Amino acid sequence: MEISNLLANRSKSFIIVLGVLQLAVVATIDYFAGKEASLKILYLIPLSMITWFVDLRWGLLFTFVCSVLEVLLEIKLGVEHSHPLFFLSDGIIIFGIFASYVFILWKLHLAMEEIRISNEALKKSNAIKNEFIELAVHDLKNPLSNIIGLSGIINEEDNLEKDEIKELSRRIYSSSERMIKVVNNLLMNREVELDKLRVDMEPFDIIPVIEDIIDQNKSAAAAKNISIGFDAADKTVFVYADINLTAQVIDNLLSNAIKFSPNRKNVWIKVKKLSPEETIESGLNIKIEVRDEGPGMTDEDKKKLFGRFVKLSAKPTGNEPSTGIGLFLVKKFVEAMNGKVWCESEINRGAKFIVTLTEGKS
Repeated sequence: MEISNLLANRSKSFIIVLGVLQLAVVATIDYFAGKEASLKILYLIPLSMITWFVDLRWGLLFTFVCSVLEVLLEIKLGVEHSHPLFFLSDGIIIFGIFASYVFILWKLHLAMEEIRISNEALKKSNAIKNEFIELAVHDLKNPLSNIIGLSGIINEEDNLEKDEIKELSRRIYSSSERMIKVVNNLLMNREVELDKLRVDMEPFDIIPVIEDIIDQNKSAAAAKNISIGFDAADKTVFVYADINLTAQVIDNLLSNAIKFSPNRKNVWIKVKKLSPEETIESGLNIKIEVRDEGPGMTDEDKKKLFGRFVKLSAKPTGNEPSTGIGLFLVKKFVEAMNGKVWCESEINRGAKFIVTLTEGKS
């Protein structure tokens, strides 16, 4: 195993040179052994090494060289045949036997490589699954603890004022919303992982969709005194996309903007139809922007921004849960709808996420 690992880390050129040296040693041993002792089996040593650690083409080339060497040795050692063509016949037989061995060995190598790749994929899948479970437990723990604690106060305190009960209820509702978003993201991540994401493309007006998402995020924004602004160039803007995926994209981007923004800041959503001069990519002429006044992103953050389970240098400012899959899903959903998504950001100057989709017919 140690020798195998050592050769696996060497270059193909090194292994080919080593194979040539082995061939020379085997041919020399075979020559001095004489015609009484046939040591053809020793040729399998360089053939095995070349085939396994280089490729089939080089294995067959070395097989041909071995056959030629064996015929030349027979002539040199004075092996007698009734006709000179029998030397050629011997060479062909030797080549056929060795070539069959090389083919079988190469097939075995490919099978072993497939098993190795499958094992690595399984290990990676298990690691992702374990991380998935850890994130789910971690990110559900805080809001669940809040719900238990706040409901316990309502249950145990008999002298609470109406306004106090209303505030505690609001906080329970907010924690429940956070839990639902975490669960939805984790479930959608599973669908993407299993390649079962369903996309139903249809034309629809995106304005009421955005207004609904803003309403759903108002309590989270109010808890941090964050103002949400909405700017639509037209009263109706039709896109051709999946309405549910589009809603999840905007919700993820908006909730992220709130999550990473300090208290008393602003978040904006802007949607407009691009003119032909403004359109970056043909057909994608509906532009949605979500902008915040958060800490911005480093260049390193921007490189890994849309990865799965990625943790950025910036942290949620209100101890909100962050699974690291929200932006991963955003990119997957947008691309599934044939759109584009990217981010423009600088340190201490906030972040602006831009989504472009195809216009739909009203």
